[in-house]
Amino acid sequence: MSKVLYRLLKAWLRIKGYLISKKIISDLIVIAGIAIYILHFSKLVLFRFKTFDAYAWDLGLFNQAFIATLKYGKLFYTTVELYVSPTGSLFAMHLSPALFLLLPFYALRPCPETLLIIQTVLLALGAIPLYALAIEKLKSRWAAVSVVISYLLYPLMHGVNWYDFHPQAMIPLFLFTYFYFFEKKRT
Repeated sequence: MSKVLYRLLKAWLRIKGYLISKKIISDLIVIAGIAIYILHFSKLVLFRFKTFDAYAWDLGLFNQAFIATLKYGKLFYTTVELYVSPTGSLFAMHLSPALFLLLPFYALRPCPETLLIIQTVLLALGAIPLYALAIEKLKSRWAAVSVVISYLLYPLMHGVNWYDFHPQAMIPLFLFTYFYFFEKKRT
């Protein structure tokens, strides 16, 4: 499939008068796949949210914790699980220090929709280190493109993206990045 895409793109670029290498074309296919995934799933999760099909528990829990941190100065405070954590700390139930990395992006537009889009972007960006790792291990850019397209079309990843907000959406990005640098022996 990726070779067919390559031939089509090469033919189109030849018509336009551009001379372009296989490396650039494979990179463009991956970037286009990531962009399509982000646009498509952002639209889907926002549609789901706006049609009242989102669940209030997890999305509401994390939204309240982010709002409490930004507006009220209470560090990831939530009242949703007070019966489990009397302190109200989100970290008592969900120890996720990586949430601090998301706080500046959430501050740009503090609402539940932002959390859903952040999750979509994080899942899609996991394709970048996966692509680099696949090139390193498979020694073929087209095989790497196929791996990335498979990742972006993987139904279980879509399920993670579809069901509210979870900090575990950062795992593919961090894990693939770790494996790539481990393979390159760079810390």
